[in-house]
Amino acid sequence: VSSPNTERLRELQGAEALAALLAGVMAARDGLPRRIPVFLKIAPDLGDAELGEIADVAREAGVAGIIATNTTLSREGLQSAARDEAGG
Repeated sequence: VSSPNTERLRELQGAEALAALLAGVMAARDGLPRRIPVFLKIAPDLGDAELGEIADVAREAGVAGIIATNTTLSREGLQSAARDEAGG
């Protein structure tokens, strides 16, 4: 649920939205002939409270792992003329 180029996608990282999304993903996965692991990719710009909520939801959903790296939305320190452009 982390893609800096997909508008509003990161809103799915909220606890309620994420729980609903993962419930659907896990239900679809459970209908497959063999059980495959599900990994959750999250944004690197999250605070401690957000990370804790996401970890709790992921654990409860049975996610196999969390990928905690992606392109940041932060542009702090950039000198480029393109520093204000959206995307990663």
